[in-house]
Amino acid sequence: MKKQEMFYRMEPKKCDGCNREFKNYRGYVVHRINKHKNRLFRGDRYTVKNGDHLYRIAVYRFDNGARWREIYEVNKEVIKNVDAILPGTILIMP
Repeated sequence: MKKQEMFYRMEPKKCDGCNREFKNYRGYVVHRINKHKNRLFRGDRYTVKNGDHLYRIAVYRFDNGARWREIYEVNKEVIKNVDAILPGTILIMP
């Protein structure tokens, strides 16, 4: 089976941002790039930049900074000090 055929035979995929359902993988990817280009979704990885903190990342991910604890709970092993996250640390979004 060719790689291209494999993508078209995948089960329908739902967009995390708007719950729209797609019949093929390509349609899903194009939609996500065009509609939600700067948004982070569940399971995405975020590399911490200089000056970042959990509140700012939560605003970027959820549009609500008060939800920073959710990011912390998923990444407890990686985050040693909540107040000082090192640049280059890779976080997994809840």
